[in-house]
Amino acid sequence: IIFSLFSPDGVACDCTGGPFIQSARDSLLVASVEVETQKDSWVKVKIKELLRGQESRNSIKVQGDRGADCLSSVQEFKPGSNWILALEKNSKRSISPI
Repeated sequence: IIFSLFSPDGVACDCTGGPFIQSARDSLLVASVEVETQKDSWVKVKIKELLRGQESRNSIKVQGDRGADCLSSVQEFKPGSNWILALEKNSKRSISPI
């Protein structure tokens, strides 16, 4: 019984966004980006190309998981690395990966 309390099936939310292509199709913004800075649970990224949606800023701050948020982790997003991100605005109007 104790083992089942710590199994992935016992979590309060589903942190998987599904296949990237599905997440990208359903997201507000899809962009090719380069990481400028990475700190704790957020990254600042430079938008290289918008693939879906609109964004007037050249750089945006992307909030990742802080431990219990069911967001994607940004720990692997090292400065200088390039990514394609599927993003949504959260209730505080910042951008979050799905």
